[in-house]
Amino acid sequence: MSDITPAAPGDPGPFSRFEFIVAWRYLRARRRDRFVSVIAALTLTGIALGVAALIVVTSVMNGFNAEIVNKLLGLNGHFAAYPIEARFTDYEAATAELERVEGVVAAIPYVEGQALASGARSDFTGVIARGASFASIGKLALLRDGAILGHWDDWDSGRASPSAGASPKSSRSASATR
Repeated sequence: MSDITPAAPGDPGPFSRFEFIVAWRYLRARRRDRFVSVIAALTLTGIALGVAALIVVTSVMNGFNAEIVNKLLGLNGHFAAYPIEARFTDYEAATAELERVEGVVAAIPYVEGQALASGARSDFTGVIARGASFASIGKLALLRDGAILGHWDDWDSGRASPSAGASPKSSRSASATR
């Protein structure tokens, strides 16, 4: 935060006396030029409203941008490691090594595959399915706290599987095959 220093004696502030004189000269009306004063007032009001609208839109867009970044990075990390020539069997050691790197918040191993999903009307679409351990899900606060239907306590029992991102009123079901 910056320090605010008091104005020095004789400091005109953000506007000097000359600027006030020029502004007053063109904004006040003479008897024969009243219409020019009305136009000047409307112009000044329009510019003020335009600047206010720009400030509001910029603020909303910055908030929207921050929210989108939080949502995307809450589920997809900054970095993904894939095996090149062999199967990735030592993922637990790689995860532990990545978590020791300074600045890394969490490292999560997961499996990923393509699947075909169908809805209630037999619409088929390709999806990417990801699987992770329960300990890994606990590291992702957005996913852990985003369960809408069910809960994570019995997630492996088959009774109450959580559904993240769907509304509770949704009646659509989806099945995935590989």
